[in-house]
Amino acid sequence: MDYIVHQLDSKMHYFEILGETRELVNYYRVKVEYALVFVMAYLWNRNIQKIDFDTKEYVITSVVRPSIGTILDIIRKLDVEKEFFSNKKLIKLLNDYPRLRNDKLGHGYVFEDGTRDYLSEIRDISEGIFETPGSLIADNDYDLVVIHKLSEDKYVGLNLSADGKNYSPCFCPIEVLDFELDNVYALDSNGQYFRLSPFIHINKENEFFIYRDIQEKLLGKVR
Repeated sequence: MDYIVHQLDSKMHYFEILGETRELVNYYRVKVEYALVFVMAYLWNRNIQKIDFDTKEYVITSVVRPSIGTILDIIRKLDVEKEFFSNKKLIKLLNDYPRLRNDKLGHGYVFEDGTRDYLSEIRDISEGIFETPGSLIADNDYDLVVIHKLSEDKYVGLNLSADGKNYSPCFCPIEVLDFELDNVYALDSNGQYFRLSPFIHINKENEFFIYRDIQEKLLGKVR
């Protein structure tokens, strides 16, 4: 998938070995919700101009302070070419996730006697997202690119490799794309860039953030 997912998987492998079920549950939740925000970001920047006015108004209003259920609904509205919601099994798993999250997590606490059941369910959802053929998550690997500055005839930034192993400087000629500074982009195996900002933010190679809400509507300031 991408650098961030591989970093999460490394943490999860560590907690799996130690038998730290509660920590493993938390990391599965983070992994699932990162995937959903990634998909929303990808589809938003790719398709927001392709949907009709009423649908656009709905998703823009909904994204101000979204729940997980709202994020899934926004994805459905933006997935005009069925790049993500193309498999019935995946659709069912994702439809079940908001209920699972609310029922089992509640206020962020999982009772010990329900932790293993929750782990099994959220593992199934994670595997569905990342392994179901036909999904833009399962079928693609992405480098993550953060553009820091424009220097003469090229953009300069940070590249986080899709295999999760390397990070390095990147240099993109201005002819490639009109990049926005301090924005995050996904680079697929075909050499196509897709903007993920403002929904995914990367400070440096080990500081990652996902969208929570719009803090100041008039300024469009994202938290």
